[in-house]
Amino acid sequence: MRRRASRHICFLGCENDRADSVGVYTAGHITDCVKWLDYPLTLQTQSLQGNADAQWMSTPGITDAPKFKFQSSGATRIAYYLQTYSAIVINQLVCKYGRTTGYGCGYVEAKNVDPDAGGPYNAVFVRVKNCPGPDLAQPGDSGGPVFNGNTVIGHVNFEDDGDIFCPWKMVFNSVTHIQTALGVTVILTPP
Repeated sequence: MRRRASRHICFLGCENDRADSVGVYTAGHITDCVKWLDYPLTLQTQSLQGNADAQWMSTPGITDAPKFKFQSSGATRIAYYLQTYSAIVINQLVCKYGRTTGYGCGYVEAKNVDPDAGGPYNAVFVRVKNCPGPDLAQPGDSGGPVFNGNTVIGHVNFEDDGDIFCPWKMVFNSVTHIQTALGVTVILTPP
């Protein structure tokens, strides 16, 4: 059984093709994402089908920075690199931060995952396992960054109940599919 990890926890800066409008992105199924750091957000584009569960909002009055939260203390990491979907490999170590489950790491178990069993999403999501635990995603973790060091890989979309051998799994959306679906480019800091 897969459940959406509802509500947002953090964002990553992005800009659209015009490059005059910057903002932040998060999971698309989040419906209560109207403020960030007490600033109002304006929904620009949302994808709830195909290759991405994502949305991006403009952030008037905020200077968007290429960084992401990775600890509950508020500590952030600067985003230097992106890892494309095609470069993700089975058994690759990835880490994530979620509002509910916090920081954790696991190993890519499968690509081409259909997160809703024939629904509106395509089989391009990635499943990560963490055996023997703890759990990688629960409700509240959606939109949290998936990364390795300072490399952005995607964001948390769903928890996955796994199986009797390893019940601690999550499903994430690749930054490649997020950028394409939303027509945005993730902002990076040159190393």
